[in-house]
Formats: sequence, structure tokens, C-alpha cells
Amino acid sequence: MTSEVNCRRYKLPSIKKADGRLQSGHQNESSKKATVICFTLMVYQQFCGINAVTFYTQEIFLAAGSDLEPHWCVIILGIVQVCGNIVCLVGH
Repeated sequence: MTSEVNCRRYKLPSIKKADGRLQSGHQNESSKKATVICFTLMVYQQFCGINAVTFYTQEIFLAAGSDLEPHWCVIILGIVQVCGNIVCLVGH
């Protein structure tokens, strides 16, 4: 616990200096690398046909014999996609 508090104290001055611009969050190498990885994954999703899966989610789940209502399947798929992108963007 003490080491975490000391770590936060050490980082506090640099956090206060942040000006809130998008560019200021990408000044270190790890943030740049995480952004490139996330962008690449999102582009890869588009080229893999995620739109077709999204558009036909109800039909896919009906054909698979799912016990869930088709509209719930679409909602769950959307939530999973949003959570995945958030984890990718924030989890660096």
C-alpha cells in the first residue's frame, strides 16, 4: 500500500502538468505503441468482416439454435465490442 501511495505522489506533478489535449497523452513511447496496436486491431476487424457478423447477428444466432431472443444477441455483441475497444484503448 505504501509503495502505491509513493508511486502516486511521484506521478502527481506530471499529471497536473497535462494540458488535456489529445496529443499530450501520446508523448511517451508506450502510449504511441498502444495506440498503433489498437488502431491496427480496429482496422483488422473491419477487413475481417465484422460488419457482416454485426448486420446478420440475429439470423446467425437463430440458425445456431440459440435460446436467447435475437435482439438480446445483438445487444450482447455490441456490448462485447464496446468493452473490447475500451479495454484496448484504456488498458495500455
